[in-house]
Amino acid sequence: MHVDAMLIDYEIIRMTEDTLLKKLIRKLETAFIPLILIGPNDPTVRQVCYALGADDYWDETVGIDERKIRLQRLLRKLRAVSSSILVDELTGAFNRKYLQNAYRRRTSRLERDHQLFALAIFDLDHFKRINDLHGHPTGDLVLTELAALTKQALRQDDELIRFGGEEFMVLFSADNSKHAAEMMERVRSRIERHTFPNGLKVTVSIGLTIIDDILMDLEEMTSEADEALYQAKRNGRNQVILYATATAKEKLEVVIKVEKTLLPSLSRIELPFHPKYDFNLVADDQKTTGSIQLYVMPLERLATSDFKLVKQWKQAREAFIDVIAIADEENQLLGQALERGVTDYCLSPLDPHQLEEQIRQWVIRLP
Repeated sequence: MHVDAMLIDYEIIRMTEDTLLKKLIRKLETAFIPLILIGPNDPTVRQVCYALGADDYWDETVGIDERKIRLQRLLRKLRAVSSSILVDELTGAFNRKYLQNAYRRRTSRLERDHQLFALAIFDLDHFKRINDLHGHPTGDLVLTELAALTKQALRQDDELIRFGGEEFMVLFSADNSKHAAEMMERVRSRIERHTFPNGLKVTVSIGLTIIDDILMDLEEMTSEADEALYQAKRNGRNQVILYATATAKEKLEVVIKVEKTLLPSLSRIELPFHPKYDFNLVADDQKTTGSIQLYVMPLERLATSDFKLVKQWKQAREAFIDVIAIADEENQLLGQALERGVTDYCLSPLDPHQLEEQIRQWVIRLP
């Protein structure tokens, strides 16, 4: 159930096992839900309750009118916290911190009311091109307007979450898979018809899956929607694809080779799931081959002997090879690298989260 606040009698608290009590309070704190304890007019008890984590304490001296005022004050604070912590500042959509609790509320409703729901992930097609040609401020305006447009196409109970970069997630109730696909098609077509800042026309690819079992966890369902999204990208973009279980096929190996001095700092990055490829992160001097390869290398090393390595990789006929350069600054040498065929770049000191996102975007563009 969705909970805005929780009021508990101190006698229940006193008789509850410590482990269960701590677990409850931790869950309330994680979800920013105010806890109000009600008990006797006893300073010692009041102190114990506040020490446990209570946001307010009501004894018999606090009348009903004052209780209403104090409850409303706590709920206003909850909304303020939600706005500042759980909402993406740029787009006004919820952020990923909001996602776990939102998914849990949906599965609770599924268990209680048998209300199916869907999880959709959509991604702007060729968004990097918008940033490169029109600048990041225009890209930000497009994202902001996209979120507003999507909210207009959704119902009041549907939840829009900025999942990362130009990727968004929608959690919404649906009667069946056909109904879910129709709702996302409405979002897709509305975005396609709209004219964005600078007269830009943009499209989105959407993957979705239906949750009809309370045992389906968030990670599993996100992977399914992701797989459907990749299928939409491979099919030509600007379309809605519903996840369908298919016979597993043998995956192709994709090798991501990182300059060996950088590898320790990247060992914990999360490689993306893909229905067609398996990813293997290795040091660049390791003799591992694959039909698709991505190199992550310092710019200075790539520039050696007039970008000899880059030239060799681009001429390789037996493999599809891309390169991400690690540069100290955006300078002329980096410009030369991009002209010679370097796919993308990161600035040092290297941010593993940024590189993880760039690898994810590279995966989306794979053939």
